[in-house]
Amino acid sequence: MRFQIYFLFFIVFSLFSFSCLAQTNITTSQIQTLNRSPFIGAELGTLTNPVRVAYKMKAEKGIIVYKVFPNSAADKAGLIEKDVIVAVDSMHLNSLKELQDFVKTKNGNDTLNLFFVRNDTIRNTSLVLHFLPRESNFYFETMYDQLEINDSSQNNNQTSLRTIFTFPRRTESESNQEITQFPLVIILNSASNESVERELYTKNKSSKSEYQFYDWIENLTKNGFATLRIEKKGVGDSKGKLNEWTFEDEQKSIDAAFEKIKKQGSINQQKIYLIALGSSSFVALENFIQNKSDSITNSKANFQKVFIEKLPAQLQKTKNQNTDSLLLYFPQLAFFDTTYPQKAILNLNEYNLIMDNEKIFWIESQDDILRVISRLKKEM
Repeated sequence: MRFQIYFLFFIVFSLFSFSCLAQTNITTSQIQTLNRSPFIGAELGTLTNPVRVAYKMKAEKGIIVYKVFPNSAADKAGLIEKDVIVAVDSMHLNSLKELQDFVKTKNGNDTLNLFFVRNDTIRNTSLVLHFLPRESNFYFETMYDQLEINDSSQNNNQTSLRTIFTFPRRTESESNQEITQFPLVIILNSASNESVERELYTKNKSSKSEYQFYDWIENLTKNGFATLRIEKKGVGDSKGKLNEWTFEDEQKSIDAAFEKIKKQGSINQQKIYLIALGSSSFVALENFIQNKSDSITNSKANFQKVFIEKLPAQLQKTKNQNTDSLLLYFPQLAFFDTTYPQKAILNLNEYNLIMDNEKIFWIESQDDILRVISRLKKEM
């Protein structure tokens, strides 16, 4: 009798599971957990002639080790400052990019056979790659997740992208209370191969004239907002290749993020905002342009307010010129495929609509970070 009950339960559970999969049209073989990127754990650089002279090195090519982080893969492999890595496995190395590209093909816990020069002597060591550490901040908690977008360039027609949520850190007394629904700010990066994740161990403060991406995250969470970042294809933990990232992919990622947000009980669904930095501005503003003839017309995103980095003065003067001239001010767009200009750059009439849209608030300087947050807090 007990066996029959278990067997009946198994059949019902199996039918229920099959029904769910049929409804979502996604099989378990398609959904894979997105792992953290492999991490060497050292500050590295290409060995150039000025560096060779400064450090009095005989090695002509390779990758110099500037700093080894404690307890990292590089530390455990015995690498030290001023070592010059000249080969990995059977591949000779001339630049840091070559090593970075090679490591991207590996996973955490994979072993690399490194050959390096120390005191003019070639040595070798085995380095077991670690997984990239997670962000850690006193003001907020970080949640790593993923989303999938349709992608015809992949065998299974989908690509997994890394998402990074942050939520204001709660005190012990607050954690016993009911779940707080935080207003959410989605922050889009520019058309760049730069990761949206915080630089490990350091915060880049080298240029005060540029927006510091992480400053937005930190200041927003200090003021009670949750945030969401999405890594582009081939950047950070995300799968795929950056040179295959298109205008449509950007829009798909925003829409997929909205679907994921709907399942987050800790997000106030009525208070979702957007901050777009750089050329992703055009993508974000798709939602506010009417009478579009483009194939992307059914966006699910509906932002309460959009804050966007104001276009350079030179760019604004080109409104009466050919739209291809817009590309002149975004040299990093070279990372995108050849169809990007047609898909990503809006025509002049649409650009004028953007300028006049009452939901758009322009960001003109780094000081505007606090101005934007002050405006958002009034919404709360």
